[in-house]
Amino acid sequence: MAKLVTFSDDFESTTYQLAPFGKRAVARIIDLAIVSVPIMIAPADMLGLPLLPVAWLYWAIFQSSQQHATIGQRALGIRVISKHGNRVNFLRATHRHFTDYLNVFLFPTLYIMFFLNKYNQCAHDYLSNCLVIEEGEEGQTH
Repeated sequence: MAKLVTFSDDFESTTYQLAPFGKRAVARIIDLAIVSVPIMIAPADMLGLPLLPVAWLYWAIFQSSQQHATIGQRALGIRVISKHGNRVNFLRATHRHFTDYLNVFLFPTLYIMFFLNKYNQCAHDYLSNCLVIEEGEEGQTH
């Protein structure tokens, strides 16, 4: 059953469907493959090119863009918003990226959190006050 989240103000309310774990996982695999390409094609004398800045800029720039999503997330029809329904800025996207390393180092403990809360948030989503929603119309306005 799809989980929904609704944001309301004095004039209207907007409802979004939260992204399921499977779509998020496949999007992550696509994005990791994309981020790995610069490392794989780097000349032998540049093999020390650190993956961390490449990954950080990739996720932070794309998630704070107009599309709210990385290439993998767009391919799967999902995007990142703040817990208040707004676009994520570069600072929040950076915070989300670096807190995601907690998930990586403590896997699967913090990914399990996804299944135990009403907003389908992993630890990095919770710590950065973000939600991952299904793409679609700009939400259903009521």
